[in-house]
Amino acid sequence: MKDENAYCGIDVSKRRSDAFFGGRTVRCETAVKGVKALAVRAGNAHCVFESTGGLERMAAWMLPAAGRVAGVVNPGRVRDDAESMGQLAKTDRIDARIIAEHARIAKPNPSELPSKEQRMPCMIVDRREQLARCVRPNPTV
Repeated sequence: MKDENAYCGIDVSKRRSDAFFGGRTVRCETAVKGVKALAVRAGNAHCVFESTGGLERMAAWMLPAAGRVAGVVNPGRVRDDAESMGQLAKTDRIDARIIAEHARIAKPNPSELPSKEQRMPCMIVDRREQLARCVRPNPTV
């Protein structure tokens, strides 16, 4: 049986992530360097992410590859739990705490690490979307 400190709720955004574990929130980069630092700081905690359209994928895949436990949960269920607790405010730090609280209550199973063959198409599509956001449409067309 896991205690409430055994979960790390992580709210991921493009540039940074907020992680709540051990009763406090820490901020780290969403890039590889930040995920590696988070893996060390979170220790053996079960890291839980909301499914956020792919931003969580790199970390959710890197952590199990590094021997850590990670899982991705439905953001609607997390939001429902937040509302049931009377938590209507939404900031990255609050979201990280709410994700950890949701995990403590729901006890989600760890996600399985997809095979390299399964991860490759996702990484290609993610990269294409990143590049597409960089291209500005021509206003004269």
